[in-house]
Amino acid sequence: MDSGCTTRFHGDHIVLGLCLLRIPVFLARCFSGRPHKPMWSIFYGDDQKEGDGIILSEGERWSNNRELALAIFKAFDLSGDELEARVRVHVDYLEHHIYAEIGKKENAHMDLHIAIAYCVGNIIQDIVLGKSYPYGDPEFDGLKRLIDSTLHDAGSTSVLLANQFPCLATVLPVARRYITNGVLLRNRFMHLIDEHEEALSMDGEPRDFMEAYLREVRRNPGHAHIRLV
Repeated sequence: MDSGCTTRFHGDHIVLGLCLLRIPVFLARCFSGRPHKPMWSIFYGDDQKEGDGIILSEGERWSNNRELALAIFKAFDLSGDELEARVRVHVDYLEHHIYAEIGKKENAHMDLHIAIAYCVGNIIQDIVLGKSYPYGDPEFDGLKRLIDSTLHDAGSTSVLLANQFPCLATVLPVARRYITNGVLLRNRFMHLIDEHEEALSMDGEPRDFMEAYLREVRRNPGHAHIRLV
């Protein structure tokens, strides 16, 4: 393992630091375990006993997905100037948007949370899905509300109780809302994946992460750890 020890001197105090950067890779099962609970299954299907992707998978499947994601990013050349250029486009747009709203006014009021949410959301979607939204787009606003609501409810007492006692999932209002919004969110992303799959080309450089991933799925049919949700 790439572990070591560093010594730092802060005045009269000596601080020893252990470098354990590679341990999670070698002990993947210890660091990648994910609880398989009823309320999480809405994101990967009730017929599957374990999740997919880096977030919801574990063990060998997690390790395979991690290696695949790193390989795709490396092949996609998003570790240097290309990534910076993509991010810069959206940051410049944010700056122009703020200037258009405020300009040279002595007094101006603007909700920066919304503008920054669009900027960050567009950066992520540009890299992953190859698309972005104009500020104020109703589709983006709806997607953001679903994500915010689902993430908020995921840590609620109602959802935690429903994970332990599944019969409560249809009784507790917050748990019902979490299931409804979670399914809507999953279906939206599946629709975006379907659009990518229909237009998939195996020629040339991939336009985004999703196209690169779908190419791997097509090259490895029936792979136990490389599949769509």
